[in-house]
Order: sequence, then C-alpha cells, then structure tokens
Amino acid sequence: MLRGVARRASENSYLVYRKLSPSPCKSNNTFGPMGPPPTPLSRSDLAHLQLLTSSFYRVAFTSYGAFWLSFATLFIPGSGIAAAYKAAPAAAMEENAIGIFLMAWMVLTLLFL
Repeated sequence: MLRGVARRASENSYLVYRKLSPSPCKSNNTFGPMGPPPTPLSRSDLAHLQLLTSSFYRVAFTSYGAFWLSFATLFIPGSGIAAAYKAAPAAAMEENAIGIFLMAWMVLTLLFL
C-alpha cells in the first residue's frame, strides 16, 4: 500500500512539474532566447562610459595622477631626494630642479589644451 502511495506521489509531482515547465515547442517567453532587454542607460551612465572609452581622458588623468605622485615623492623624507639636495654643492639647485620639473608639466598641460 505504501509503495502505491509513493508511486502516485512521484507521478503527481512529475505531472505538476510538466505543467509548470515550458515545453520546448511553445514558449511563453516574450523576450526571445536572450531574455529581457537591457535597461537603457541614463545620461550620467553614458557620460561615464564616454569618459572611460576616450583615450585622451585616460592619458590626461593618468598623467596628472603621475604628476601628483612624483611631486609628492620629492618631499617624502624616505625617498632621499630632498636629502640629496641638502649637500653643500647641490644646496642651491633644489629650487631650480623643482622649477624645471614644474615648467615641464606646464608645457605638457599646454599641449593637452
């Protein structure tokens, strides 16, 4: 008796599964095989996408990031750059070296314009 109940329960679950699952021939999916369409992008999303795809902005932002990293390294005591200019023969050249560094970045900035 228990075997018959278990058998009917498994047959019923199979029938319920067959009724709920879509058949391979007919599909209730109105979006097609790829699923629902993607949501449209907002203007800010498009602006960020254009910002990431433009090579000029990548070069400019990377260059100015490198500028700030290298400019900060000049003044970090652990880098030894400032200590190298504290020696007697190079004491007056520190301001000149920083000036040349900043002038080179000024020329690069003018080229970016």
